Amino acid sequence: NLVRPVKVDRDNFYGRYNTDFRENVMKTATAIVEHDFTSDLTLRNTLRHSKSLNHYLMARPSFDNCKAGDTTDACNPYHPDAQFTRAGRARWRESKSLINQTDLFGNFNTGSIKHNFIAGLEFSKEEIYSKSVGGLPGSSVDSLYHPNPNSSYAYNLTYGPKTADGEIKTNSLYFFDTMEFNDQWSFNAGLRRESFKVDNYKLSRKDSFWNYQLGLVYKPAANGSIYLSYGTSSNPSGENLGQGGGADGSAASATVRDLAPEKSRSWELGTKWDVMSERLSLTAALFETKKTDARSTDPVTGDVTLS
Repeated sequence: NLVRPVKVDRDNFYGRYNTDFRENVMKTATAIVEHDFTSDLTLRNTLRHSKSLNHYLMARPSFDNCKAGDTTDACNPYHPDAQFTRAGRARWRESKSLINQTDLFGNFNTGSIKHNFIAGLEFSKEEIYSKSVGGLPGSSVDSLYHPNPNSSYAYNLTYGPKTADGEIKTNSLYFFDTMEFNDQWSFNAGLRRESFKVDNYKLSRKDSFWNYQLGLVYKPAANGSIYLSYGTSSNPSGENLGQGGGADGSAASATVRDLAPEKSRSWELGTKWDVMSERLSLTAALFETKKTDARSTDPVTGDVTLS
């Protein structure tokens, strides 16, 4: 049994020269309005509209050209004549988003404690569109150890009509505050409430959840600091709306699962030092992230559950 990747030349190219391509186009327009109530209090509104295109034809090399039990040289990954399958993947996917973010930020004091805060509201909507892509180069087999990416491929990409895959709407409010006790010690805390709704025009789901962050910073010297941070995060079902595979489902389908959000908890302990008259920064960190209620696919039934 193969228990580790085979050792091939890292300079090998398993794709297709003059055939594979990726085209990414991003168009963004942003408008910002800002008002200073005082030197310590500012209100800012940011409105952003963006449109992006992800368009590609890419080779997908895989070692699945043999049936179970096949012991021929082409199916033995350790044999010089081993072969792999060069299949293809193509996609045309467009995203349109509109985001409005309003922030109130500034500084104030409570006794000897200095506060640097930001409070905000955010509203966003993202619409996803796609076209089916046909006429790809056919799958072929090639040498695993000496692939030839210069082969000639006959293909003619064809595109279906532009169709709407779904939309994602989010509403959130948040508050973050950094409290400076003195020149050496500071503490920061943040809280965010999120409302997330995903709809693929067949299934929809809405989730609301809280996340927070806490951090303590100690500066033993003017050029160095040590910090400890703890934070949470959530991954709601359908967050990719078919833009990725895994437990969300096939990458080709805008899957929405009737599942609560995944949850993660992260610790981090680190330090940063600026040396050589601040021309060099040295950093080090230890961190741990634990995910609970993780989406997983049952290999027998294909059901996706939280585990």
